[in-house]
Amino acid sequence: IKKIYIKLLPVQVMVAIVAALNTLVDSIIAGNFLGKEVMAAMGLFSPVMTIFGLSYVISVGAQILCCKHIGQGESKKLISLFSTCVVFLGSISIIFSALMIIFRYPLAGFLGATGQSRDFLAQYIFGISFGLVGQVMMNMLMCFLSLNNKIKLSYIGMGIMGGLNVGLDILLVCVL
Repeated sequence: IKKIYIKLLPVQVMVAIVAALNTLVDSIIAGNFLGKEVMAAMGLFSPVMTIFGLSYVISVGAQILCCKHIGQGESKKLISLFSTCVVFLGSISIIFSALMIIFRYPLAGFLGATGQSRDFLAQYIFGISFGLVGQVMMNMLMCFLSLNNKIKLSYIGMGIMGGLNVGLDILLVCVL
């Protein structure tokens, strides 16, 4: 167990660091190019993002159970658990994304936004909803790639995710 833990821990830590850096980059770019009203609106969305952080907890829990099945040589249970995790997290994230798009204005009001901040937050919810499925699936796959001895691929994926975050922030906020 100790050997697997030491092997998987750095990837888990890096996923958390990259996610935090992406949030930091988003905040810096939004604050410098879109203004404090938009930053305030984005801040109101943080409770919702915390809820989506639970997908990471589910992924890590499934990874732990998969380690157990690997150790016991139960490949059918391993495949079933992985498939269930993909379908469950994918379905939940698609449903929540659709609901957030449909109910973005009521959600913005529920989160405390009023006036122009409500409009900014509704626009932010609309935009972030399209990337939510990818974000949830990325968190899950980063956990499972390292389990499948694809640690280098996990780090490459994290680098691509960070680069895309910065690149798309600059393109969508600064250029367009």
